[in-house]
Amino acid sequence: GKEAKEAVDEGFDRLDQLDKLAGQNEDSDVSRINAAAGREYVQVDPAVYEMIEYAKDYSAKSQGEWDITVGVMTNLWRIGNDDQHVPSADEISRALMKVNYKDILLRPEDHSVMLAKAGMAIDLGGVAKGYAVDEIRKIYEKHHIESGLINLGASSMYAVGKTSKGKPWRIGIKHPRSDDDKTFLGIVSIENQALSTSGDYERYFIQDGVRYHHIFDPRTGYPARSGVMSDSIIIDGSVPHAGMLSDMMTTIVFVLGPQKGMELVNSMEGVDCEITGTDNAAGNSRAKPIGIAACQNNHAGRNFITVAERKGGKRHWVFYLQHGNIQFRIHPYQAYGNAFSIAQRYAQRMLVLNDMVGGNNMPFFSNNDAGTQTMNRQPLFNHEITILGRLRNACHACGVYADQYPFHQPGDT
Repeated sequence: GKEAKEAVDEGFDRLDQLDKLAGQNEDSDVSRINAAAGREYVQVDPAVYEMIEYAKDYSAKSQGEWDITVGVMTNLWRIGNDDQHVPSADEISRALMKVNYKDILLRPEDHSVMLAKAGMAIDLGGVAKGYAVDEIRKIYEKHHIESGLINLGASSMYAVGKTSKGKPWRIGIKHPRSDDDKTFLGIVSIENQALSTSGDYERYFIQDGVRYHHIFDPRTGYPARSGVMSDSIIIDGSVPHAGMLSDMMTTIVFVLGPQKGMELVNSMEGVDCEITGTDNAAGNSRAKPIGIAACQNNHAGRNFITVAERKGGKRHWVFYLQHGNIQFRIHPYQAYGNAFSIAQRYAQRMLVLNDMVGGNNMPFFSNNDAGTQTMNRQPLFNHEITILGRLRNACHACGVYADQYPFHQPGDT
């Protein structure tokens, strides 16, 4: 539109402002807060106050497994700098005593912040870029921009409307163990959605065969070893602070790991997640794509989450489905596409199935002695066979193929 250049120029000006406020320069609000730790409150810009307040809230929601006061660890390890190194166990132990989001004191009446203990430090690295995406989006809306991609270094972006060709924006998810920028785990399509990615390949060093990256576990003081190499979060633009939330959630899920991360995603509306997991705790092995898609079923008021894991061959997948508090395994079968798109399509088909059987009634489940849910080996009623047949046809329609009914294959446990 005619206001496009004005919007872009205003956007760059806002980015410069935020960088000066929340960056690592000595006179930034963040640096002033850290310098005054244990002594006094520091009045900050409302934007910085909002970031810290929001981040503290999500530190609490993760029960401290994600914590913006890991700034002391960032300063100790120095990852990404010439003097990066593995600190001694004693240094890490002493630094951990200064990591606690509960020691962030907020005074809303004048937008002042204080860190309760001397030596504490906050790090807004997993917050500020997403906040900036939201700010640019506001500027675009003010100037009536209906199509565009807000891209802040590929790790945080927002798709405004469709492309000039009237199609969703197609974004490649980087393979965390490939140096080729054109090698992707998969392609996701977004429209009026925020997308953020975090990974152990962004800033790291390897010592004695171990990869040390910049995403810290606030419980251990070491780079997180949660079984995640990278993860991507997609959040619908209708969700408040979609950009900032997607930025934070990628780091939160990275630290929580696939299981706890999936549970958190399941509790949120308008959020999709892709996780690439490691084969072992050391995090040095090849990537194993895991696609996690959360789909909200508004009719039944329940979430479905599917996890697609490569198993035994290039196109063979095992699906794990979470429906409310129920988790179960679906049989291996062939599927075409990347992990995230397959998982997302399967979750959508499960919503169709759920509607077929009337909301939350899932007749092909049975309770076992452990109190969890498993699949019946044999359909018990004729209508169940019909339902499974419909699911098979639905899967065929979205490019997923099976020789037998997905829920009825001999030998499965």
